[in-house]
Amino acid sequence: MEMELKDIEDVARRVDSLVQEILSGSDEFRKLYDSSMHLFKAGGKRVRPYILVKSAELLGGDKENAIRLATAVELLHTFTLIHDDIMDMSDTRRGVPSVHKVFGVPMAIIAGDLLFGTVFEVAASTKIDPHDIKEITFELATATRRICEGQFLDMTLQGKLEPDDKMYYEMIEKKTAALFETSAAIGGMIAKCRENELRLLRDFGRNLGIAFQITDDILGVLGDPEETGKPSGDDIRFGKFTVIIAHFCKNASEEELQRFARSFNKPEAQEDELIAASELLVKTGSIRAAEDLARSYTERAVSALKKLPENAARTDLEFLAFHMVKRRA
Repeated sequence: MEMELKDIEDVARRVDSLVQEILSGSDEFRKLYDSSMHLFKAGGKRVRPYILVKSAELLGGDKENAIRLATAVELLHTFTLIHDDIMDMSDTRRGVPSVHKVFGVPMAIIAGDLLFGTVFEVAASTKIDPHDIKEITFELATATRRICEGQFLDMTLQGKLEPDDKMYYEMIEKKTAALFETSAAIGGMIAKCRENELRLLRDFGRNLGIAFQITDDILGVLGDPEETGKPSGDDIRFGKFTVIIAHFCKNASEEELQRFARSFNKPEAQEDELIAASELLVKTGSIRAAEDLARSYTERAVSALKKLPENAARTDLEFLAFHMVKRRA
């Protein structure tokens, strides 16, 4: 287990080193590049780059090209985080003030835009077959569109207290799972995988992405701010609609719904009110149901992996999948 975690850290170091090189910039634009680097310096799990690199290794792809394209994926992910924090009015990310809190909203917007443009610069300059570059660039662009659609749905669902979870799954498949799926798919493309292998990698990435987001939603209710880097209870305070909320609406009594509504989507909610609301989600079994769902989607992800060649890279991805649903941050 320690060796596998060390391997994740090795991929993260290589990606971060390349990001630092790419975003060095000139003194004339120092503030712009400093703002674009802010979240990278704060750390992060680098899960998506790891998925890409290991998916490439699984099928015999070149690791150096995988590292470069994994960097493009992390640039894309960080662009979305910067803009998400502006839209969500989030003050912190990864335990530090959000980019817009440090540098202001206009600078945060352009920092995100810079990262988005750099994604395609990095991808286009990767030394692989031009046809593969075209396919990979299209994959990245499509993922971006899906992420934007997912963010739109997230905004639309904010504040809703209803039992229908159909829109939730559509939202997380786009907003979160899309980039997990794209990471796995690009890894396969680097290795020039067969169509059935690409489909299995997509299945793995998509299901792991869904499990990842459900786990994130659980941490948004019960996570320790010292570990998650985000204030406790914010998902309740700002009315984040999740599968936890949908389950609660199906199973809570009318009196419990009324009590919960006093804190849900109420930015002025006090800490004791948020704790009471969290306890209601536990009492109704909504947290437990979400944990079961996260495990189920993880098992689906691993099931897809097991149809691919058995080797060290596959083992690493299986370990990652099970680690993701047990994480505390």
